[in-house]
Amino acid sequence: MSWTTAWGTPSSSGWPRTARWSRRPIRGPTGRRRRDERLQSCRSRPHRSAMTASWEGDLDRLGTLLHDLRTPLAAILGLAITLEREDVALKPDEAKDLVSRIADNARRLDRMVGDLLDLNRIAHGTIELTIVSSDIAELAARVVGETDVVEDRTVIVEGESVTANVDPARVERMVENLLSNSVRHTSPESRIWLRVREQDGGALIAVDDEGSEVVPAFREAIFEPFGQGRDWDELAPGSGIGLALVAGLAELHGGRAWVEDRDGGGASFRVWLPDEQPAGRP
Repeated sequence: MSWTTAWGTPSSSGWPRTARWSRRPIRGPTGRRRRDERLQSCRSRPHRSAMTASWEGDLDRLGTLLHDLRTPLAAILGLAITLEREDVALKPDEAKDLVSRIADNARRLDRMVGDLLDLNRIAHGTIELTIVSSDIAELAARVVGETDVVEDRTVIVEGESVTANVDPARVERMVENLLSNSVRHTSPESRIWLRVREQDGGALIAVDDEGSEVVPAFREAIFEPFGQGRDWDELAPGSGIGLALVAGLAELHGGRAWVEDRDGGGASFRVWLPDEQPAGRP
C-alpha cells in the first residue's frame, strides 16, 4: 500500500449538512480504475458541461472586450513611461507628439467605455434622448471634421440637407462608430464614403467602404454585441460594441440599421432615421 485517498458522502439529515469521510487505501490497478471512473463521472455530468460551455462563451466575449480596452490602455502606458524616463532626452516637439498620442488613445478608450455604458442603458431602458430638429448632413460633416478616427484617411462626404427630429449627440456617435468600423476593416489607402440623403420621409446615413463584403449569414448578427460578419475578421478582431450601439440608437429613434453590398465591391452600412419620433420613445 503506497498511498491513500478519501471519499465523502454528505448526510441527508439536518442543516448544515455534514460529511462523513471514510479513508481507505487504493490497492493495485482495480482501486485506481475505480478512482478514475468516479472522477470521470463527476467531470462528465450534463449540468457541469452546460455550465462550463456557458462560462466559456462568456469568458470568450469578455476576453475580446478586454483586448479592445487594453489596446489603447497599453499605448497610453507605454507613451507615459517614455515621458517619465529621465534617461531619455526628448526634444520639445517629440514630447508634444507623445502627449498628443496619449490624448488620442485616451479619447479612444473613453469612446469605448461610453459605448458600453450606453449599451447598458439601452438594455435596461434607462437611456434618454434629447430630441432637437437637426440637419443630419451637418451633423455628419461635423463628425468627419472633428473626430480622430478617420485621421489620415480619405473620406468623401456627399450629402443633401435633411432635417429630422433626433438627438444630435447620439446621431454623431452613430456616424463616428460607422466610420470607425470602416477604418478598422479597410486598408489605409482605400476610400470611405459618407452619404446623407432624404428617403421615405426620413434621413438615410450611409457609410460605404472598399473593404470586404459582409457574409450574408452574419448581416444581422454583426449588429449584436460581439457579433462579427466580415470574412477577414481574424485580421481586425473586435468586440462589435460600436455597431451594436449604432443599431440600438437607431431603434430608439424609431429607425433601423443594416448592411448591404456596395456597388463596385465592399460594404455599405446604413442607418435610416424617421423625421418624427414615435410616441413613447425615451
